[in-house]
Amino acid sequence: MWTGSLSRLNEVSFHPMPTTLIAAVLHPYQDQVLALADAVELPTARLATAHWHAEHGPLGDALAAALGRPVRLLRRLAAKDEPDPSGDAALAERRVLFLAELVGEAPDRAPAGWHWIGPAATAEIADEWTRSAMRDLFPALAERPTPTFRPPWAVERSGWWSELRGWMDDALARSGRAPRGEPRPVKVWCLAAVYQQETDQGSAYLKVAAPAPPLFVDEARMTADLARRFPDCMPRVLAARPGPGWLLMEDDGPTLIQYKSLSATERRALTLRLARDHAALQLASAGQVDGLLAAGCIDRRLEGLADEVSPLLADPLTAAAVEPAELERLRRAEGEIRRAIDRLAALALPAALVHGDLHFGNALLRGDTPVFIDWTDACIGPPMVDLLVPFRAEDPELAAEWRAVYLEVWQSLVSRDRLEEAWRLNEIILPLHHCVSYRSLLRHVEPADRRDLNGGLGRFAPALAAAVGP
Repeated sequence: MWTGSLSRLNEVSFHPMPTTLIAAVLHPYQDQVLALADAVELPTARLATAHWHAEHGPLGDALAAALGRPVRLLRRLAAKDEPDPSGDAALAERRVLFLAELVGEAPDRAPAGWHWIGPAATAEIADEWTRSAMRDLFPALAERPTPTFRPPWAVERSGWWSELRGWMDDALARSGRAPRGEPRPVKVWCLAAVYQQETDQGSAYLKVAAPAPPLFVDEARMTADLARRFPDCMPRVLAARPGPGWLLMEDDGPTLIQYKSLSATERRALTLRLARDHAALQLASAGQVDGLLAAGCIDRRLEGLADEVSPLLADPLTAAAVEPAELERLRRAEGEIRRAIDRLAALALPAALVHGDLHFGNALLRGDTPVFIDWTDACIGPPMVDLLVPFRAEDPELAAEWRAVYLEVWQSLVSRDRLEEAWRLNEIILPLHHCVSYRSLLRHVEPADRRDLNGGLGRFAPALAAAVGP
């Protein structure tokens, strides 16, 4: 069953199209942006391959090459996938417009061949799509206060970056390290910003998660606490600043998804080691629930999950993410969903630490030991809702092996028949848990950023609908 209804979770859209990146590079204190000195044209870079807009490293490099000056990308203003006139999908192109700032000395000095232009001049931009997107920029810059859900790294003309950099440099100094060069963006989007900082003793990683919505934790505080409780399988924390959520960590190696050279046998062995270690972590956490809740874990035990069912099914965000027939099926099945929650509660499995987004991109390998990273979704809840990997595996044999390893670990505390029944009920409980997560995220990001998260609700809600039947 675990490769059945939830197999739809694998339907992730990928666009292998070239990317045209356009930047509105903002003057540090005037309502002006950079344009070519001899034409009303914004800085533009063309990349031969597709790039996700969160990949600020290569995108920023491309713009810096066009300008001859380093830039910091702040936030996406607009995006569009353009089909080729021939209709050939292979010739389609992605266009993305970013707000950006010059960095380094004299950020108000235009690079050679460029000059600053104001709102009136941007109305003369030849490209209609860019001109239209720029029309709303300057009025939006005048909005005060900053929109509630805008993360600090996306705010223009802010002293936030200087404060963060100062804190990181001090933290490195306390650990006996010296930074080399500027932090390089690894992934920057509406939920988090991650940077790699080279030092005289190797790399360190700096992460800042978005201000915590109701179902997000303060990741700096949470990760530091988990590293003290479970040091063998957690990141090595160099410094943490709860509140703003600043987290500085050792480089613990590549993620499991980056191990491209493994043989099929090696990859299977590593996958099952991950399954065993994850189950062991959850088992160990079951006796520390009160302490983990006090440390900041979100309480997402079954009682609270039941309270979320009706709001989820009534929310227009859910309706926008699924087909009308699937939404109707979910609404008709509300009673069945609630009965599944009650049946799982009756099994009396202990609540445990739930990662919330466990996949091969959120696990590293330190030596031969898996290390779990990215604890923004950390909660206390039904342990099996964390089993995204086996429940969406395309390889039935591997999914069965993961199941066997996971249940074997838990059998030291829970009888096999109760575990088997919980596994069957997880067909409903897992997608429900993640639907509630994505609904919370969608309600606590800027509307323009919802396009990045709709896919989550758009995968888990149909999986839930399939699990409850026709």
